[in-house]
Amino acid sequence: MHGVAEKLGAVRLDGGDVPHVVNSIGMQKVPLLNANGRKALTWYICGPTVYDVSHIGHARNYVSFDLIRRILEDYFNYDIVYQMNITDIDDKIIKRSIENQEPFETLARRMERSFMKDLENLNCRMPTLVTRVTEYIPEICSYIQKIISHGFAYSVDSGSVYFDTQAFKSAGYTYAKLEPYSVGNIALLQEGEGVLADGSNASVTSEKRNPADFALWKASKPNEPYWECPWSSHPGRPGWHIECSAMAEELGSCPIDLHSGGVDLKFPHHDNEIAQAEAFHKCHEWVRIWLHSGHLHIEGLKMSKSLKNFITIDACLERYSAAQLRIFFLQHKYDAPMNYSEDIMTEAVINHRKLVDFLGTMKSILRATKKRESGAHSGGPVRLHPSPVDLEMLNELKRTKQSVRNALYDNFKTPDALAAILDLVNKTNTYVGRAEQEKMAVNHPIVEAVLDYVVFMMNVFGVSAAASDSNGSGAGSNALVQDVSDVFAAFRADLRNKAIAVKKSGSTHDIQDAAGLADFVMQCCDNVRDEALPPLGIRLEDRANGESVVKVEDAKALLQEIERKKQQEEERQRAKALRKEQELEKEKKEKDLAQIPPTEYFRTGERAALYSKWDDETGVPVADAQGAEITKSQRKNLEKELKKHAQLRKKNALSGSNTLPCEIILPMQMDPIHAPPLTCPQNPITCASHMDRISLYSHPHRWTDSTESLSSNYDRAVPFHVAVKVSGRVSVVSSTSYRSTDIARSHLVSQNRRLDRNDAPQHAVTIRDTPVSCFCLFGKKNAEKEDLKGTRKKY
Repeated sequence: MHGVAEKLGAVRLDGGDVPHVVNSIGMQKVPLLNANGRKALTWYICGPTVYDVSHIGHARNYVSFDLIRRILEDYFNYDIVYQMNITDIDDKIIKRSIENQEPFETLARRMERSFMKDLENLNCRMPTLVTRVTEYIPEICSYIQKIISHGFAYSVDSGSVYFDTQAFKSAGYTYAKLEPYSVGNIALLQEGEGVLADGSNASVTSEKRNPADFALWKASKPNEPYWECPWSSHPGRPGWHIECSAMAEELGSCPIDLHSGGVDLKFPHHDNEIAQAEAFHKCHEWVRIWLHSGHLHIEGLKMSKSLKNFITIDACLERYSAAQLRIFFLQHKYDAPMNYSEDIMTEAVINHRKLVDFLGTMKSILRATKKRESGAHSGGPVRLHPSPVDLEMLNELKRTKQSVRNALYDNFKTPDALAAILDLVNKTNTYVGRAEQEKMAVNHPIVEAVLDYVVFMMNVFGVSAAASDSNGSGAGSNALVQDVSDVFAAFRADLRNKAIAVKKSGSTHDIQDAAGLADFVMQCCDNVRDEALPPLGIRLEDRANGESVVKVEDAKALLQEIERKKQQEEERQRAKALRKEQELEKEKKEKDLAQIPPTEYFRTGERAALYSKWDDETGVPVADAQGAEITKSQRKNLEKELKKHAQLRKKNALSGSNTLPCEIILPMQMDPIHAPPLTCPQNPITCASHMDRISLYSHPHRWTDSTESLSSNYDRAVPFHVAVKVSGRVSVVSSTSYRSTDIARSHLVSQNRRLDRNDAPQHAVTIRDTPVSCFCLFGKKNAEKEDLKGTRKKY
């Protein structure tokens, strides 16, 4: 590990060059070293109370500290003993076991296994030590007995033992070092005593010498688990806070170097841990450095089953991979509040995909380069002499290493570190893309150095991107599978490219059969890419240059991504269908409304009830429903409304026919007698289904001087795209090749009757400086300049 870290630019510790963290006590930034100034740490983290399945809030805590642990061990080269407790006896466990009608041990073991499985699925490293409360009852009793002997705890007649906060403070100790402002918070104090504690019970309250005193040992009630104790004949069980203080003795050091947990544990749990341990050891520093992870909210709200936003780790992993969740946590500072939402998770998914794509693409490039060097492919040796662009890429790598180091050195600012790595990925992609565009070989040692560094950092963060292996150049089963996949990908690319070429070619005698064959072959290729390979964890990407790239990934994550995209596409289609339905409904309402003559507009529907008298000539109301005369300002507004209605009627062009005028422009050479039928799929109502055939009556028009040069540029057979404009909409309805010397303006007619509203001939047209409402596109060059969105074009 040291050799790899040295090679990749990780920071090696020597003397004062160590990461700094914000200590929750005092909130000051301090160097992270043990009491002897060394990089060997004892670390205690509060584990779960195993009464229910773990949720995303637990993942926030345990993944965040797993990230810090990995950074310390793999990047800064620390030696760490990492201890986690399992609280398997507690008020919540007793209450839930009674509700489930099962022994508390059965419930606790089942939930403990579930929690450990969650840690494994989240790719968290297992603790060095795991300690269960029920296996430490003798040690806990001895711990309590010593605190009693030091005068900082007292037993009562019921058999319970309480910590004496007043005696502790009178002896010169500080109570509530983490949250002194919460000492008087009764709600927090009662919560710390457990859900079975009755704070309103006078007998329980009177047992305490002070309201802030808390239970070290609880006398058991009927039907509760219990153990014998040395200070009373009444059996009982440990309080919540004493468990951690007593079991942390397994670390064998005082002070402990590092203690962590969620910010919600600061008071009373962690403050009570400190008080107990300092009373036990008669010391003023039980833990040197405290770290607390920030709150996690769901869509801005506190997670709660009553709000139906309770998300279990297992449910979350059904939707997202562990790697994507780790990216999500990397995007936030460990000690800051964070919000879980679909939008933020989408960002994490995109960033993870960017990393996966980068690693797969770079590995593919390096494999191709190595094959070329070995003579497996033609082209000669690759270039090794670095160009200025190569050297700049190398400098980007150096700058990124420094930026990442600075971010992790400063209280583990993983968002900054991740941003620097993603920026390096973007710049490397640009570097490679530029080389491909200029048909230049990349400097493969530099690309390999970047790839190695990104892989190294992803491994440090515990992010699986099918990149935990080397850059793919080594031996082994994975390299063999990759090589076989490359051969298959190359074969498939050749087959696919041939199919594309056949489909584009018009040289076969039976082009319809050729096109069908090409479609079949391409469908087979797509099925392999989209259906057969993803369950195996293989992503196959078709590139614009005709090549295909193979990427070996996590199969579950790949399938999750495909399913998400499928759901998103289905949602887009549903939204599109809904919009279409709404548009049709709106269009229908407009057409129904447009059928009302202007003089009847204010006399029909809901509008009629608003008025009692109308102008006979215009239909504008002159009196309201109560008979009061319409004011001038009201009449003005009503006339505006009527004018809009008239415009609506004009827009719908209602003239007693369901067929609207349609104008086209065609080359003069088209024979109107043999013109193919034209349809307008965008507006079916304009395509009268009763027409037996559609004829085109052409009227020649000579080019003006402004278009002579234009036509001379196309004095050859070129593709023409005939555009038809119907009721404000433009649609390309046919494409063929003609020589362009003249154009003709025609009208769509049926049964030899012109469907123009006024049946007035409109043969003459001035091409220059006159807007026309339809277009003929002169070849590809000119087509790119045309506007097919309904905007009028001036020639």
